[in-house]
Amino acid sequence: MAQGRMLRKDICESDSFSGLEDSNSQLLLCLLTVWWTDHGKMIGEEEWIKGNVVRKLKQFTLKEIGRCLKNIHDNTDVQWWIDDKGNKWLYWPKFDNHQTISAEKKRKDIYPSPKIPKKSQENPPITLTLSRTLTLIEPKREGEGGKIERVKFLDHVFMTNNENQKLIDKLGKDLTDRYIEKLNNYIGSKGKKYQSHYSTILVWADKDRPDLKSKPSQAQVNTMASLEKFRKDNHGKEGV
Repeated sequence: MAQGRMLRKDICESDSFSGLEDSNSQLLLCLLTVWWTDHGKMIGEEEWIKGNVVRKLKQFTLKEIGRCLKNIHDNTDVQWWIDDKGNKWLYWPKFDNHQTISAEKKRKDIYPSPKIPKKSQENPPITLTLSRTLTLIEPKREGEGGKIERVKFLDHVFMTNNENQKLIDKLGKDLTDRYIEKLNNYIGSKGKKYQSHYSTILVWADKDRPDLKSKPSQAQVNTMASLEKFRKDNHGKEGV
C-alpha cells in the first residue's frame, strides 16, 4: 500500500464533503484517504479502522466510527458494504478520478468488489455489540414488504431489536448475552432449528430461574385481593 495519497484542493468545494455536516465524519473521510488501495478499496470493519486509522483519537469509539461510516456512505460516493461472509469493506468507485496511478504501477487487487451498485442498496451495514462480538443487522430488501427485520447475533441467533430489549429488561444484559451465546453454540453444534429464538431463550430462562417467570401485574394483584376480601366478608352468607 502506498505511504500516501493526494488530497485535492477541490474537496473544499465538494458538496458531498460539506454534506457530511459533522466534523468527525469529515475528519474520518480525510484520514481514510491515505489507506485506499490502488483500486479504491479498504477494510471497512470498525475495529480495523480504530486500530489503524484513528488509534490515537479518543473521540472515535467503535460506535462513533460506525455512525461516521454510515454518514459517509449516505452522503458521498464511498460505499460501505458487507460481503456474503459478513465481512465489511469500503469501496470508492471514483477513486481513479482523484488519484493518478498508471495501470502498470497498480498492485494486484486483493479485496472484493460489491456485487450490488450503491444506488441499489437500501441500507449500509449497521452494527451492534454483544459481548465484544460484532453483530450485523440484515437490511431489508426491496419486495420483502411486511417481513420483520431481525438482528443477527453471533453466527446463528436472530431476533428483533425489540425482542432483544425485552430479554435485557427481564434478564439483564449479561444473562441475555449468556443465553444468546448458549443458543448460538447449541444451534451450531446440533443443527437444531427453532421457530423463535426469542421464545426459546424465554423458555430456557424460565426453567433455569423460576423466579423469572411472568408475575401478575399490580392491577391483577389488587383485583385478586379485592376478591379474596369479598369472599371472606361474605363467607357463610346465603347465595355467596
